[in-house]
Amino acid sequence: MSEPTDPLKREYEEEYGGLDLIDKFVAIASEYTDAPDDFLVAAGYHLVSSLLGRFTVIAGTPNDKRPNPWFLLSSVPGLMRRSTVVNLAERVYRRALRRFYEETRPKKPGESEAEYRERIEKLIDDSIIEEGTVEGLTDHIEDAYGGEDRVKEFVIHSPEFGAVLSRMTERHYQAGVLSLLSKLKYGEGGVQYLSRRRGQKGRRYIPRGLFVTMLASMQELEYYLKPEHVRQGLMRRIIVVFQRPSQKKRYLPPLLEELERERAIKLLDLYAEELAEKMLQLNEIRWYYASVYEEPLVPIMFRHRVARKINAFAERHEELLKKADETYGKLDDIELYKQGYAEWLIELSAVRCLARCQPTRIACLLYTSDAADELDGVDLGGRRIIK
Repeated sequence: MSEPTDPLKREYEEEYGGLDLIDKFVAIASEYTDAPDDFLVAAGYHLVSSLLGRFTVIAGTPNDKRPNPWFLLSSVPGLMRRSTVVNLAERVYRRALRRFYEETRPKKPGESEAEYRERIEKLIDDSIIEEGTVEGLTDHIEDAYGGEDRVKEFVIHSPEFGAVLSRMTERHYQAGVLSLLSKLKYGEGGVQYLSRRRGQKGRRYIPRGLFVTMLASMQELEYYLKPEHVRQGLMRRIIVVFQRPSQKKRYLPPLLEELERERAIKLLDLYAEELAEKMLQLNEIRWYYASVYEEPLVPIMFRHRVARKINAFAERHEELLKKADETYGKLDDIELYKQGYAEWLIELSAVRCLARCQPTRIACLLYTSDAADELDGVDLGGRRIIK
């Protein structure tokens, strides 16, 4: 392999080459922002999941589960840099996806360079969901999926998810939000039957088989979270990463040398290029599995030893929930929220596998890491996501 001639690329490979794709994002992004490491770790998982997970499926799970953990960053406003983290993740997402589309969606006959660039940018824009009404979001997904360049993978980048939770408490709106987000999480299709008054559409369709990931943020939980959000199931599907001001460990001055932040951005651009390259490799590999799954997807398979550990964790946690019910006569909201732990463990393990592997051979996606020995930490690598 030839040595890179670009000094920054050589530095990128020498300084960060030994890290997996999650830890690599954390290391580079921490040069740009003093956001808590937990937020950066969540963003790293999100990027690997949203860009590489779209080509994969977790073998041995009910309904062929996909590796798409949903993350919600929560903290006081400003100090913890929630929005900065989401914006950095979106920058990497856009750049990697742009490179992937440029390689896999060539120009159409008679299409000018400007028209081609506009089409690529529209594809990327269509894949990003922020906020809106249930009807508006469903229309957006339906239009993007049914367009000439069909979009089947989406990310939710909501800068203030608290507004979504607030709308869920409105009686006339609650079921629609819950139903839509749950279907998006699990790739379930469906039909929404709505009023035809004032000439509105009576039906809206959610296509089956969508792959949707989420990196959203909101202020402190107590201002928005209600017991019904947990009991209805939505919040049990979301990994909440909450950080208090006292947990902030690093400080970067707001006015860094211009070259320092410029360097970090260029390193993130190189990171996006690496993600795009792995997307292209997985996109090619997945066609080997076209006859195995409904869609061509690369299976992530856990070795028996690791699967036993995950299953034991799930069984042990269920016993703890049963014991809590026997002791107190009911499960409180926290205990109900913990029901999601086993599912998150599987999802995060699969994403960490993608972050570590080199998808140049099919066999590399066998999960061989012994990281599952660290089951006290659901992220299987740093004990940082779930406490």
